[in-house]
Amino acid sequence: MLTPYKSMKTLLTLIFAATAAVQLAAAAPETSYSTLEEKATRFYNQEDWSSASAMFDLMLARQPHRTATYSKAITAAGMRENRGEEMRLLGNALSARIPIDSLFNGVRAESFGLGHTDLYEQFLLEARADKPWLARSIDSYLLDYYTYRRNGSKMTEYAKIMLAGDPDNTAFTYQMAQGLLIDDRTEEAMSVYESIVERDPKAFDALVYLANHAASQGNTSRALELFRQAYAAKATPQVAAEIKKLTDRPKL
Repeated sequence: MLTPYKSMKTLLTLIFAATAAVQLAAAAPETSYSTLEEKATRFYNQEDWSSASAMFDLMLARQPHRTATYSKAITAAGMRENRGEEMRLLGNALSARIPIDSLFNGVRAESFGLGHTDLYEQFLLEARADKPWLARSIDSYLLDYYTYRRNGSKMTEYAKIMLAGDPDNTAFTYQMAQGLLIDDRTEEAMSVYESIVERDPKAFDALVYLANHAASQGNTSRALELFRQAYAAKATPQVAAEIKKLTDRPKL
């Protein structure tokens, strides 16, 4: 239960916030858009998230088709942990036909720029739950995010989700293999690389991973076979050096 002092302090805070909102709304018609943008930028840079959010709402009421404003507004709402406002802004952005790629990339850039990458992750997870018809697109963003964070288990999880709808997608398959490697599930990762090579015998990166693994296991003949196959696909100095090193290795 709140003490009388805390109750009064809370009441005064709410009254002040409501009064400020009314004053902003009253002043809005007389305030130029550039002035609103200038104030929003200042509040945002000062990390005054409530004031920044109020300015962004006024800006979007005037010009509802600005992707950058939505990105900043969603990020400011995220800093206040106001998930409902984030989803309201997302819904408004969709209604205004803001491109999803541009919006999500904008939120990513803003949250990363603030050093709060978790804001972007939380926004994606909330959006996935709130807008299930966007799940496929959001899953691809989550996969890329977890790849950036080198979260092996999440990479594997979301790569499998994406592959369920597109089983022959090589990029998703590589991401799953990388996730397995990060989690030290090496043999499972090699099986995934083998599947890539089965589909494409010239899959250079998969061949090099397999060759290096064979070499680390002491299987020189298999490593040479794979490195030579990789070299035929792409003649690089690095692979040539590996072939020479294995060829020159003394026979036991």
